[in-house]
Amino acid sequence: MKGTRKTTDPGRRKRIAIIGVSALLVAVLAAGGAVAVYRHSASAQLAEAREACARSSETLRVARNTYDTLHDQDAAEAVKITDKQVADGDTVTVLAAAYKEKTPDLAACNVSGVDQLREVMGRIEQNAAWYDTHTADLSKAVDAVNESHDAKTLKDAKDALSK
Repeated sequence: MKGTRKTTDPGRRKRIAIIGVSALLVAVLAAGGAVAVYRHSASAQLAEAREACARSSETLRVARNTYDTLHDQDAAEAVKITDKQVADGDTVTVLAAAYKEKTPDLAACNVSGVDQLREVMGRIEQNAAWYDTHTADLSKAVDAVNESHDAKTLKDAKDALSK
């Protein structure tokens, strides 16, 4: 009756149990390793996004300071010039419009996730581009008013001398 004999050999049962426990342990360790790799990767992505956002913020800070300096100094003086004091009155109108432009709302990197950081970084980069563009426009308008003012002053002086 060898064919009907059940496998109740204690050594064999022990080997099967060891193999099963070992396989389960390997699966648990593999899952733990995968979680650790995922967390490390997510942490690295977050650190990279924070660093990129900080670089964008620095670019914005420089662009904004340049704009503010121009706006608060040279443009603030030029905007006091009236259309009667310049050869071309349109230059005063253009300067007034550029001077009154509303600056963009502030954006900061004080968010917590990678996606939110990328979104904020996009707004920061748009703001920096706005400041760069408007600094150039405001500078041109200031130069135009000053040149027109100088031309009018020169013309008035020549007219006064010719009398």
